[in-house]
Amino acid sequence: MIPKYFRCSDPTGKCPLSVSRELVKLEKGWQCPCDNSECEQLREPASFVDGASGGRSGLVYGIGGAVLGFLLLLLFLSGGNPHREKLVELQSRFAPLEEKTGGLEGAVSSTNGASVDEGSVKTFQNTADSLVAQAESALRQGVGGEVTSVSRSIDEQIGNGQRLKQSLNRPDSGSGVQVAEAKQLVMDIQLLQEETEAAMEVAMVESVEDVAAYEDFEGQIGQMLGRARKIAVPRASSGDSSVLNSTTKRIDDSIAKLSKVKERLSSFAPAPESPFNPDEAEFVIGAPGKLGAALGAPIAAAWGGGEAFQLSELQMIDSAAKGKILVKPVTLEEGFRLLSSGELSILLSDQPVSESELASLGVTQSSRSIAEVIALDALTFLAHPDNAIDSIELGTSSLPPLGIGAVGSEVRRQANRFGLGSLEGSDVSGESAALAEPDIVALGLYHNEKANLRAKRLTVKASSEAAALKPSPFTIATEDYPLSYRVVAWTRQKPSAEALSFVKFATSDAGQEVVAETGFVDLRLKPMQGNVAPEILAALGAALGVDRISSAVRLSTNLRFETGKSDLDLKAQADLERLPRYVARSYPSHKVVILGFTDSVGTEETNRRLSIERAEVVATELRKSQVDTRSTGLGPAFPVDTNATEEGKAKNRRAEVWVAMP
Repeated sequence: MIPKYFRCSDPTGKCPLSVSRELVKLEKGWQCPCDNSECEQLREPASFVDGASGGRSGLVYGIGGAVLGFLLLLLFLSGGNPHREKLVELQSRFAPLEEKTGGLEGAVSSTNGASVDEGSVKTFQNTADSLVAQAESALRQGVGGEVTSVSRSIDEQIGNGQRLKQSLNRPDSGSGVQVAEAKQLVMDIQLLQEETEAAMEVAMVESVEDVAAYEDFEGQIGQMLGRARKIAVPRASSGDSSVLNSTTKRIDDSIAKLSKVKERLSSFAPAPESPFNPDEAEFVIGAPGKLGAALGAPIAAAWGGGEAFQLSELQMIDSAAKGKILVKPVTLEEGFRLLSSGELSILLSDQPVSESELASLGVTQSSRSIAEVIALDALTFLAHPDNAIDSIELGTSSLPPLGIGAVGSEVRRQANRFGLGSLEGSDVSGESAALAEPDIVALGLYHNEKANLRAKRLTVKASSEAAALKPSPFTIATEDYPLSYRVVAWTRQKPSAEALSFVKFATSDAGQEVVAETGFVDLRLKPMQGNVAPEILAALGAALGVDRISSAVRLSTNLRFETGKSDLDLKAQADLERLPRYVARSYPSHKVVILGFTDSVGTEETNRRLSIERAEVVATELRKSQVDTRSTGLGPAFPVDTNATEEGKAKNRRAEVWVAMP
């Protein structure tokens, strides 16, 4: 009969065998030295090899492994199957690792959880409350030294709270050794797993019949690795979870109080001295909301060659080249009044302009003498990655719950522009809202959303007839994306030389580089390659008089027209000046084709003729710059927006610019 071996795992430590961790051989007539009635339940089994070797099973396995390795070597030299021989060698290393995993599992199961130190928690809470009171007093008195001192103490106390939370989840006395052993065990098993995977890859090429055996063995290793990893993670307290959760919440509440008052202390810190008094500004830029800080100030800083300094809502640049520049928030109505009176040098606008606002400048319609598009932006729909919604159709009653932003926020301001601000919704917005609330769709602004966006951008359909599009530099630049909008720089009818200089810089390559860096979409032309609709290819071929088009690329501009006219709007006029240079540089061997489109007002034949007429207007202008250009029109086909509104119809009245190679 094989003898049995064990160690005593009495958690009270009363038994001398539990203290010495002596290996005991169970023989007939053996009795526990402490005469414990529960001795049998507290016995931790040990393997036969461990018992027979006096606790030195590792040495036994090591010697056995060496012997087995030598036998395998002989087998290999005698011409056996090297893949099976390798598998046998790997399997020989599995047994001692499995033995150690089982032993650690038994040791871990016999330990008890940690208890909550109520005294330490209460002391932490009292200290936190005292510091909050000191902070309130320092803020009331406005003494900078006291603010700094209590702020430092709050930082230390927040760290104490975090450490106290960690202490609640510490493993019991002695389990730290088990965790350390388990971490080493995980590394050993991973090494065995890596070697097995490498050997299996070789077998896949040289001996397919042995792959199944390798796969079975790899599965056994994976199971053992999972068990070892559980042991390697320090265990939380096994005490009353409700008490632990309640205590953790008390600590978190105190940390939250400290963090909140710390924010107020930080905002109390005196601001650095401003570079000049705002009344001394020589060049003043106005913009609604945060547009000035987000776009106006970066462009002004690059134009003037200075650094932007923030004072409350003001942005100040003390430039050696351009003097003292001030960027401040204004409403559009106020901005046009200040621009007309000469108190503003430049007004930036990202909203439609009313007739009364134009009248304040002494004009009835906008023109490039007083206005220039300098950037584009868009309102976006953002959802949690797990949200099933992928697309939004505007103008329907089936919109999901929306986060439309707080009243007065930048997002709400643009939502109002597109008729979304009056819908029922919450005052949250942006990526953080979409990630925090999986059931809502949050509105956002494209320029705020960086490349590492974690929320999901939804496609948007302007109508049931229009294509579903995501916001991107191309769809926003062409304004095909239905929630895109322009940022316009306004000047007086007789602008100063400095105002003209600012606008020219903003629309130059250097200025547009700044626009792109801020997250807004710049005006520099870009190509869009991809699948082209057969109708488009046919129209391009007809315009060029060929049966086949080998390549066709659309450029990132739509040249748009006034209602019922062939007159191009502001952005189209500026893009016409950019096109010749860009095409000559990037597509010298291609032919330029202008495709005209209309809204749905009027008959099919009327719209067809009007689309051709509008396309030819653009082509004629490009030919004046020695650009070989053809034109044709497709009437109301391929609408990018709804024809149910005036703004939607204006977007459908457009001319697309294509470069094609027959």
